Amino acid sequence: MRKVNRVNLPLISAPVSPPTPVERPDALRLLRDLRIGKKVTSTDAGAASPFKVWAQRLLVLSLLLWAISPLLGFTSTLTILALVGFAAMLVGMRKPVIGLLGIGMLATLDPLTRVYLLTGGLLRWNTLNYWLILVVILWIPLFLRLNDPHTRLLQVFILLLGLELLISAGWSEGIQDLLNLAATFGIVLYFARALPEKPNLYWLGILNGAIAATGGAMFYLLMDRLPYIDPNAWAFFPLTGLFSICLGFHFVKGRSRQMFYLLMLAVVNYVWIFLSGSRGGMLSGLFCLLYLILAARSISWTIVFLAAAVVLGVSLAIQFAGQQTYAIGRLQRMFDTNLTLGKRTSGRSDLAVAGWGIFLNHPWGIGTGGFREEVESQNLNQGRRTPAHSAWIKALAENGFIGFLLLFAYVISFVVVGWQKRDQGLFLIGLLTTVVFASTFVSVEYKGKTMWFLGSATTVLLHQEELLNVFQEMKKNRLLRQYRRWTSRLGRRHD
Repeated sequence: MRKVNRVNLPLISAPVSPPTPVERPDALRLLRDLRIGKKVTSTDAGAASPFKVWAQRLLVLSLLLWAISPLLGFTSTLTILALVGFAAMLVGMRKPVIGLLGIGMLATLDPLTRVYLLTGGLLRWNTLNYWLILVVILWIPLFLRLNDPHTRLLQVFILLLGLELLISAGWSEGIQDLLNLAATFGIVLYFARALPEKPNLYWLGILNGAIAATGGAMFYLLMDRLPYIDPNAWAFFPLTGLFSICLGFHFVKGRSRQMFYLLMLAVVNYVWIFLSGSRGGMLSGLFCLLYLILAARSISWTIVFLAAAVVLGVSLAIQFAGQQTYAIGRLQRMFDTNLTLGKRTSGRSDLAVAGWGIFLNHPWGIGTGGFREEVESQNLNQGRRTPAHSAWIKALAENGFIGFLLLFAYVISFVVVGWQKRDQGLFLIGLLTTVVFASTFVSVEYKGKTMWFLGSATTVLLHQEELLNVFQEMKKNRLLRQYRRWTSRLGRRHD
C-alpha cells in the first residue's frame, strides 16, 4: 500500500492547468506582498533597484540645490530642478522607473513652474501637457489596452468636453481644459510602464515629500524677494508632496524607520499648507493625515505621530509668525457670522449660485470653457468675468447634467474599486483619492497636475494585476515588440 501511495500521490496533486501555463511575473508577486502589508526582504523590495538608486541621487541633488537657493536664487533653483525633471522624463522613454521619478518631480513643482517659469501664453504654459500627450501617442498600444473604469470614464468625459467645445463661446479656455485632462493619460502611462520593474513608491514619497518640504522652507524664507503667487495655488506644492507620501506609505507597512521618515515629512508639508492660509488645502491635507493614521493601524504610531505633529508643527509655525497670523485669520473669517456668506467664502458661494443659474437655463450646458463669457454677458456675479473656481460648478454649467454625472462617476470610481478589492488592502487608498477629489473640486478646476497625479497613481495601484497581464500579452505580440524597439531607439536619440 505504501508503494501504491507513493506512486499515486504526484498524480493526485498534479496541476490541471493547460500544458503551457502563463508564469506569474515576480513583479506581480512582490506588489501583492507590498500591497497587503507583508514583510519582504530588502532585495525583493527593490533595495538595490534602479528606482531606489536614482531616487536617492535626485534626492541629494534636490536638497543641495534648495540649500544653496538663497545664493543661487529661488527661481534659478526652480528652473534647474524643472530641467532635471524634464530630462528624467526623456530618459524615461528607455528607463521607465527614471521617467516615473521625473514626472513625480514635475508634478510636485508644477504649482510653482506655472507661475514663475512657464508663462507666456497657450504654447509655453502647456509645455508639460504637450509632452504628456506626445507620450500617449508614442505609447498608443498600451493606452488602448487600459480598460479600467477610471480611464474609460475620463475618456468619455473628455469626449463630451470636446464635442461641447463646438458650441462654446470660450474656445481658448475650453482647449486649455482639454489639454489639462488629456495629459492625465500620459501620467498614467508613466506609472504603468514602470510597474513591471517593481518600483517601491516609498522612494517616490521620500523624493517628492523632501522636495516640497525643503522647497517650502526656502519659499517662506525668501518670499519677500519673490513675485506674488496666489496662496491657494501655492498650497498645491506641499500638497503634492503630501499625496506622494501617502502613496509611498502604502508600501512600507510594518517597517518602522521608513514609516517614521514619511510621517515627519508629512507633518512638515502640512505646516506649509497651513501657513499658506488655503482652507481647501488644509482640508485636503487633513484627509491625508487621517489616511496615514488609519494606514499605520497602530495606537503607538498614532500617539507618536500626533505628538510629533504638535511639537514640530508649533516649532515651525512660530518661526513664521506673520504667516501663522494670516492663516488663523483666514480660518476665523470662515466662521465669522457677522460676515456674509460671500465674504466668508471669498466669493466662491456667489460663483456657485451663478453656476447653478446657468445650469437651470442651460441643462445641457453652455459649452466647454464658456463660464467666464456667460457670467459676464448675463451680468451674473456682478458682471465680473471670473472663472468657476470649482470643477463641480464648471462641469454643471458648461457640460450640463451629463458632464456633472460623468465627473462624479470618475471621482466615485476609486472608492468603489477600492471596496471591491478591500481584501487586497486597497480600500483606504481608493477612499482617500475619492474624498480628496470630491473636496478639492469644490474650490479648484481642472488645472494643475496635483490631483491628476494622485488619480493616475491610484488608477495603476488599483489595477496592478490587470496591467501586468497586459504587459505579458504585449510581449507575445511580434508587431508590438518591434514597436517597442522603435520607441526605445527614439528615446535613445533624446538621450
